[in-house]
Amino acid sequence: MLMRFALLTALLGIGVSAHAQAPVTVAEADAVFQRIDKAISDVLKIKPAEKKPFGPNRAITRSEVVERMDVLFKRYKPHFQYTPRPYRYEVDVIKQYNKDAETQKTIEKLAKWGFLAPVGPVVTGSEPSLSLTEFADAVGYFMSQTAALTYFADPKWVPNLQPPVSGGG
Repeated sequence: MLMRFALLTALLGIGVSAHAQAPVTVAEADAVFQRIDKAISDVLKIKPAEKKPFGPNRAITRSEVVERMDVLFKRYKPHFQYTPRPYRYEVDVIKQYNKDAETQKTIEKLAKWGFLAPVGPVVTGSEPSLSLTEFADAVGYFMSQTAALTYFADPKWVPNLQPPVSGGG
């Protein structure tokens, strides 16, 4: 989690301070998601999404974070190198903490693909907003899975991916 937090603070260009527990604003989240898209688009050699003005200076809701992650998920999905085994998640837990049916459906999809921690603060938060540390953790989780799915190691260098040797004895 520390690495994820460091990544987010680097992306935001801010220092760690007492603001770590303050809710992340829509403008801050939009800035982070635009920078993430720019970085991942560069790696995937695709055109970044069109820049939009940052949202208002109010706390971003967990549902809005899920919505923005889903937009990026849909952008990057055609570039996934493989489909992972479905990750486990609890539908009842998702429904307990998220009342909107559309948000529940999106959370289930992202959790199934491993882009959201199934019991992380985005899914099970008691507050409608996220603190900086919670947001950083969710962003790190998302970016980690994006990196994993958009890259396939060369079997030449990874013994577990090499085909079995026939014959022998």
